[in-house]
Amino acid sequence: MTEYFELPTEREGVVLRPYASIDDDQAYFDGLNDDRSHLRMHGDKTDKKYQAPEDVTNRRLKVEAQGVEIRLGIWSGGHFIGHIGAEPNREQTEVEIGYWIRKSEINKGYATLAVRAITAYLRPRFARIYADVHIDNKASNRGLDKSGYQKVGQVNRTCGPAEQFEYRTDHTRPLLT
Repeated sequence: MTEYFELPTEREGVVLRPYASIDDDQAYFDGLNDDRSHLRMHGDKTDKKYQAPEDVTNRRLKVEAQGVEIRLGIWSGGHFIGHIGAEPNREQTEVEIGYWIRKSEINKGYATLAVRAITAYLRPRFARIYADVHIDNKASNRGLDKSGYQKVGQVNRTCGPAEQFEYRTDHTRPLLT
């Protein structure tokens, strides 16, 4: 069973928390259905993985059983905003974050809030925190920049060319502690 916790963000009422129920799975699925083409825009295949609410539930249960990957919903006043996750490498020394915001909630600062909160949570646990973002996904690039991440290079991903961002401890922007 997933440990229940909430990570606060800098905005009152906006929290990150693990998916813990079929209702959470349904909220995730409904968020995907907000506009599936929005997620595919930069090569993301999330919408293809989850064709039915049961697919979301099965993934949640698998992640719970493995106990490695971190999957959190972004919630505002009980309303599902999007998803943010973190997947550690085998050695547990570095972790890659990834996120998506439902189309009806983009450009409201939720991604930046979520990235800052999860980074504060991960910072004491990992030597390196990074994100690979499709080269054309300017909104995600801005959110990472606002959260203390710096562009460190480019990588090729299955979705195409991506810019790699890394959280730097020598940043000048304060993060939630």
